[in-house]
Amino acid sequence: LSNAIKFTEKGQVKLDVTRDDTPPTPQLLIKITDSGIGMTEDAQKLIFERFSQADSSITRNFGGTGLGLAIVKQLVDAMHGDIEVQSTPGIGSVFTVTIPLQQTKTEEVESIEAEVTENKNRLNVLVAEDHPANQFLVRKLLEAGNHQVTLVENGQLAVEAVQTADFDIVLMDLQMPVMDGLTAIKTIRALGTPKAGIPIIAVTADVMADQVARTHKAGVNAHIGKPINPSDLYQALTEHSTKPARNTAKIQKTG
Repeated sequence: LSNAIKFTEKGQVKLDVTRDDTPPTPQLLIKITDSGIGMTEDAQKLIFERFSQADSSITRNFGGTGLGLAIVKQLVDAMHGDIEVQSTPGIGSVFTVTIPLQQTKTEEVESIEAEVTENKNRLNVLVAEDHPANQFLVRKLLEAGNHQVTLVENGQLAVEAVQTADFDIVLMDLQMPVMDGLTAIKTIRALGTPKAGIPIIAVTADVMADQVARTHKAGVNAHIGKPINPSDLYQALTEHSTKPARNTAKIQKTG
């Protein structure tokens, strides 16, 4: 997609994502079509090689080192997939990625469902997260468990929300504008009121040992890595909320 946008000065870039269930193996099909500069047949044979480009004018006119498609090829190969290109100079290009899908085992689904048990206690959860996609995901996971969700987009708003409303638990991202999560955690812990003891779970891509240690030193009760594993989230809610956090939602995993 990045290349398609870069090399298409006018016209369109189109992304199609579909699933092909034709036996014997279901496949994910990703197709990127553009009306960009296109490539010759000779160039198409080279573009998945490291540091290869159609000609030197591409670097001058569009920038880049030619490494992107080589990385894509390695990622697709690692997933036992395939990538192909069809292109005509001056007309555009079509890149097609095919990736085989693994069927989810029944016991894996049952295992996740078993973790989300029959207690219907509803938690009032404050989520501090600035990225819209992560906001959407966390909200859906929590609402599936019948929990009430309040979203704020930075640490400063999280501190203010804790002071002005009653929450059972806080989910705190660390990398946020205005006030980062680590500062917000320290500020909440220093409030000098009973609200300073509210359970806080760090939800972050910072998962290195020193980063985890730093969040615990700041005062978190638990640390969950991104991308979020639903099982980890529900377990942390159960262990650290001021109410029982188990619920009746069923998390469906797909291949």
